[in-house]
Amino acid sequence: KWYLYLAIVLAFLTILAVTSMTNSGAGLAWRSIRQNETAVRSVGLQVAAYKQLSFQIGGLFAGLAGAIYASYQTVVDPSLAAFDGTIVLLTMVILGGGSLLGLLLATAVLVVLPEVTRVFDQYRMLLLGLLFVVLMNWRPNGFGRKPRMLFRSADLAAPLPPSEEHTS
Repeated sequence: KWYLYLAIVLAFLTILAVTSMTNSGAGLAWRSIRQNETAVRSVGLQVAAYKQLSFQIGGLFAGLAGAIYASYQTVVDPSLAAFDGTIVLLTMVILGGGSLLGLLLATAVLVVLPEVTRVFDQYRMLLLGLLFVVLMNWRPNGFGRKPRMLFRSADLAAPLPPSEEHTS
């Protein structure tokens, strides 16, 4: 039971650390690199160093999470990283959409959803696949970005009236 409390505390500390890094100078550099790497190079920032730093920090968090998970499982076995689990983790990242709030929301959805659909045992994977297709069409940029409408009305698709030009 104490692993739950440890996980909650570590998740809170991780969110706090990621938020503070995102709001730092390195976070600004990372966002700039994501938007336009060439422009960042042109102002003299070392893009490779910032990419390496982000890789190292990601490895640190992944290593800490793996160490906690391995001590919780008490056995480290390759079957713990099965294909299904890897796909779920990748889907969490994709549905997260590049923001911390989006990632937390996607994680919550992907943890709760399989449990809710467990009632439909035979059709569970079909329902989850269908839901993923709908989510990726409705929110192609993930939960961290503005949603796109599923069905546009005919009024939105109609052409705009021509602008009135002033002639004198």
